[in-house]
Amino acid sequence: MPEDKSAKERILEAASRLLQEQGYHATGLKQIVKESDAPMGSVYHYFPEGKECLASEAVERTQRTVAQNIQSTLDAADTFSEGLHTFIYNLAAYMETRSATDDHGSISTIAMESPNVGEQLRTTCEGTYESWRLIFKQAILKENFAEQDADDLSTIITGAIEGGLVLSKVRQNASALRTTAKMLLELVEKKRPV
Repeated sequence: MPEDKSAKERILEAASRLLQEQGYHATGLKQIVKESDAPMGSVYHYFPEGKECLASEAVERTQRTVAQNIQSTLDAADTFSEGLHTFIYNLAAYMETRSATDDHGSISTIAMESPNVGEQLRTTCEGTYESWRLIFKQAILKENFAEQDADDLSTIITGAIEGGLVLSKVRQNASALRTTAKMLLELVEKKRPV
């Protein structure tokens, strides 16, 4: 484990990965501490409000990482369609080269549990999806799509990518993500203003 990472960062990294893989209820604080190689007291020091607070910060960590990835990929592309294709294909390639337990950026496992955990975690998950959606929306609007079309497309894109991640994980290959990319690009082009 790199020595330059703080105990808090190691805890958040481990929590993020474990929560994505196992969900909220199946992930215990002792497991997070063991995986992070941090002292148990660190968890209570950095997250005195408990496990839900830790989970919320771990989701926010994932949100920032994925948001930066989406934004930089879209910014580097000549068109929104090219950027979207590149982002999804890079995600597919990442999934195929990493183990099933690596951090893959999907919060679906924890998001599905969040309404039964607490309002803090639920709103963090909701805000995470919304932040990703808004990045897509702003990129779509730059290509002169109508506001409603940009709203609709960004919602479908966000949901389809998350669903593609889930299906790819279940199938243990990224074919669902590649199909998602193909169909989303067709939808974007169909809605493109003439």
